Amino acid sequence: MAQPLDYMGLGENPQLAARYAFTPVLATAYGTSSGSAHQIVGSQYFTIANSGTSSFKLPLVNSDTGALLGDRYIVGNLTSASVAVYAANNANGSVVTLYTTGASTAGTTGVSVGVGSLVEFIPVTVSTWVVAYGSA
Repeated sequence: MAQPLDYMGLGENPQLAARYAFTPVLATAYGTSSGSAHQIVGSQYFTIANSGTSSFKLPLVNSDTGALLGDRYIVGNLTSASVAVYAANNANGSVVTLYTTGASTAGTTGVSVGVGSLVEFIPVTVSTWVVAYGSA
């Protein structure tokens, strides 16, 4: 699979190069709240929990190293227990809302990613993420 540096060597800008590469990141889920969760950075579009049983936190939207509107973040769970995904308050300190099928949840409450599942998160405003559930 091509790496971001391969695309940058062809003249692509770093943000698009990271997007094209779409390299999965195996990570340990840790923390029990949005304040202590494993932070997903803006260029980690596909994060897979392969150890730990706690949580991840989505990047801030429109920050220097965060998510851009419409970016797609996928969180997979290969552990033996559910993993929570949180969205911290936005840069203005306002609560972020996660919209799932038929419900809305405060980002600091989070949503659950079941064992063997994939969940996609898409920021549509700085305070709103759409959540789409799937399975591995």
